[in-house]
Amino acid sequence: MSPRLSFIVVAVSALVAVAVALLPAPDGVPPQALAALALTLFTVSMWATGALPAHTAALLFFLIASVFAIAPARVVFAGFQSSAWWLVFSGLVIGAAADASGLGQWVARHAFRHAGMSYAGLIAAILTGAVVLCFIIPSSVGRMAIAIPAVAAIAAEAGHAEGSRARDGTLIAVVFGSFILAFGIMPANLINILTTGTAETLLGVHITYGEYMLMQFPVNTVLKGLIMGGLVIWMFRPEGESRPVRPAGPEALGHDGRVLLVIVLLTLAAWTTDFLHGIQAGWVALAAALLCLIPWIGAVTAKMFSQRVEVTTLLFAASVLGIGPVLHESGASALIGRVIASHLPLSEMGPAGSYFAMAYAASLTSIVANITGAVAIVTPLATQFATAGLDVKTAALAQINGLSAPFFPYEALPLMVGLAMAGVAPSRVMKFCIAMALAGMLVLTPLNYLWWRALGYIPG
Repeated sequence: MSPRLSFIVVAVSALVAVAVALLPAPDGVPPQALAALALTLFTVSMWATGALPAHTAALLFFLIASVFAIAPARVVFAGFQSSAWWLVFSGLVIGAAADASGLGQWVARHAFRHAGMSYAGLIAAILTGAVVLCFIIPSSVGRMAIAIPAVAAIAAEAGHAEGSRARDGTLIAVVFGSFILAFGIMPANLINILTTGTAETLLGVHITYGEYMLMQFPVNTVLKGLIMGGLVIWMFRPEGESRPVRPAGPEALGHDGRVLLVIVLLTLAAWTTDFLHGIQAGWVALAAALLCLIPWIGAVTAKMFSQRVEVTTLLFAASVLGIGPVLHESGASALIGRVIASHLPLSEMGPAGSYFAMAYAASLTSIVANITGAVAIVTPLATQFATAGLDVKTAALAQINGLSAPFFPYEALPLMVGLAMAGVAPSRVMKFCIAMALAGMLVLTPLNYLWWRALGYIPG
């Protein structure tokens, strides 16, 4: 976006926000409610358009909410107190350690070593490797940075020339697999963390690692991975035969890599048993990050910490986690709920209607406000849809079905970054992206509904 266009977008968004804030409040609604709505609209529009950097929009959110007393400071800055924010922080540290120690490359080489002779085998190995890396490196872009060079090399080994349809398919598989399939694993994706963190700070709902994985992994990772693999093989199949892939065997893992592997395995064990000890995932991750930072144990030096732990990401995460509490404290959430109740027959929708309404609302909102903006907008609606017989936790998590099915790459920054890293133009993936989204909305979302009913999260 050019500076001139950026200025115009910021100016128009600001004028609209001021107009909303100056509207007379409806009866029984605090005046701060409209100010909170206006600030949310402005912040989300900045994220959606990129007219301002994400961290700049976040700082403006904190400043305006504090100066104009839209909500108390403890509410405005609630994101920094959330365990989800510390999960983001710790993920950046662990990701830096995996890169520096060579653990990420070691895992990738192991995953791709036995890709087999067929194109289908190659795609299956890439998607499997992407899911394995989701457990090791809690950062989509970090996983892509490690896996894309390895996939490019293995595609060349298989005889898929640069610019060929088959090579694009391998790179699309690693980019989409690293981001989309991570929605079934709570710490593996910033969007998952923001969704569960907003549910915690706003709705008072605590979602454990194991419970999230039980609800999301079978459909949104396993089944979605099978559909993704089938679409890649069908849409990007090579014109000729693939050569057998015999990449060099993985090099031995160094001392730092072995130490980090132990730390990661212990962290995964603590996450999966959180129903026993009750320690939230963010604090477990913080302990792992501290081990990575101790000079004689971990692999992250002070210099690397200052370079790799991005303040921009942390500010952005804190602002997303803070929007929900601000909307709630100011009365804006109640106003939104009143509007929804007047236009939707919530009492007649039932649990099934509420589930699909949350999922499809998240999908449609993502098209306009991108995925991160959708989290801030849709999550507060969970309390309204819960009035139709759906548990608040289930309503909040239902939106993952829509968030994990973007129709266009621009909806998710990691997809755009990954495609740029892979050298694949977004226009080359439009049909694939739309096909994946339709499969997610029309096939996987109903299947997830049946799965949650079987688990007892949705009343029969």
